[in-house]
Amino acid sequence: MTHSGWRPYPFSGPEAKLKDGWFRLVDLQPGSRDSPLQCTISSHPLNDAPRYEALSYAWGDANDVTKHAQISLHGIPHGITPDLEQALRQLRREDATRTMWIDWIWYWFLPPGTG
Repeated sequence: MTHSGWRPYPFSGPEAKLKDGWFRLVDLQPGSRDSPLQCTISSHPLNDAPRYEALSYAWGDANDVTKHAQISLHGIPHGITPDLEQALRQLRREDATRTMWIDWIWYWFLPPGTG
């Protein structure tokens, strides 16, 4: 399924498929409330993960992804729902990275064929 603003999963090669017992976290980079949202995604073993916070919610209609709501993952812009954008802007710190598991990002950026 594709929709306006959606881009393919940002990893390729060996990083695209998670090893058994691993999961992905998002590092929300620091910034002011109005600066662009910058993130990176990293893989971690379930039994040795860094501290993180979980963000899970019904983030509006997935087809409501627009160019007006964006996040940069590894420097590549991706459309996100306006609700998720507002949540991330509220949660972002000005002086430190915030490590999170975000269900919307996990779901929309799964590599093809990994359901």
